[in-house]
Amino acid sequence: MRGARRYDLLQALNTGHAGTLSTIHANSASQALARLASCVLQAGVDLPYVAIRSRIADAIGLVLQARSARRCSACLELLRLRGYAVEGDRYETDELYDCGTVHQSP
Repeated sequence: MRGARRYDLLQALNTGHAGTLSTIHANSASQALARLASCVLQAGVDLPYVAIRSRIADAIGLVLQARSARRCSACLELLRLRGYAVEGDRYETDELYDCGTVHQSP
């Protein structure tokens, strides 16, 4: 995606549909969230950084990091996104899966 379409995706994610699937290139699930925020900021929309990060947290429930090689895909990490803490500028997440280790959620 280029330009204003980055923000269009974020808007579409926040429309209340039951599910959406999209991809972004990043080195981890948490970096994917940071990269999405950067991409939306680069779209030139007149929204504060905190508002963009909050909208991302409202729109996305799960972030899956996958690797694909030799016609085979592998799940490396799965995060549940619970929200965004303005104080501390961080996403609130639960790590559900990390390279073969399954974590029980409370």
